[in-house]
Amino acid sequence: MTDGAMDFPARHWMPSRIPNRDALAARFAAGAAVPTERLPKTHEQRWYSEVGGGQILRVPYDGGPFDDTLFVVEKQAWDHTTCDGCTKVIPAMTLCYVTVQNPYVGLCISCYKTHVVSKISLLRRARWYMRRVVGAHGAA
Repeated sequence: MTDGAMDFPARHWMPSRIPNRDALAARFAAGAAVPTERLPKTHEQRWYSEVGGGQILRVPYDGGPFDDTLFVVEKQAWDHTTCDGCTKVIPAMTLCYVTVQNPYVGLCISCYKTHVVSKISLLRRARWYMRRVVGAHGAA
């Protein structure tokens, strides 16, 4: 679970559906040195194993300059996010909850219920459940 889970109820949340995004992808052969100084400075990155022992690194890409000797743009390849509470994969366009401001945190509905809704006042909890029933996914 994310450090700071104890303060989840105090944060400002909003419902979200994380879209598919483009990704920068770099392929590394088995045993190849990874030039860490040339990698984007982001906490969002995913490493995938390839047949034969190589690896692919993908990072989200929203435009801007990049090292085109190392990376290529893969359209719509960033297709999910991970819950910061339970590490469950949240597929693109699936309802989840994200903090409005930094530090940014994303929670699946189950973790949002457990770590936010269950800890807020009865009135706010009732309002959240009512919005869920009528389809107006408002923040708690």
